[in-house]
Amino acid sequence: MIITFRIDDKEKLEFEQFCGSVGITPSAALSLFIRKTITTKRIPFDISHIDRHLAEREEIKTAVESKKAIDEAVSKFSNLLADLNKFSESLKSKTK
Repeated sequence: MIITFRIDDKEKLEFEQFCGSVGITPSAALSLFIRKTITTKRIPFDISHIDRHLAEREEIKTAVESKKAIDEAVSKFSNLLADLNKFSESLKSKTK
C-alpha cells in the first residue's frame, strides 16, 4: 500500500539524513512507527497539549499559504482575462 502525506521540505531532508545516518530508509522508519503503534496500541511517544497546538498552528499556516497561492493564481488569471478582453476589443475596433 502507498500512503502519501505532505511534509515541509526542510523536515523531509533532515528526516532522510537522519534515517541514512542510522542505516534505514525513510520508508522503513515509517513502517517501524506503524508496526510499533499497532503492537502497543498507542502512539510510541508522548503527545502533549502543547504539541497538539503546534500541529494545529502548522496546519493553519499551511492552509493560509495555500489560500494565498490560490488567491494569487486567481488574481493572475483575472488579469489575464482582462488583458485578453482589452485585446479582443482593440481588434474589433480596428476591423470596423
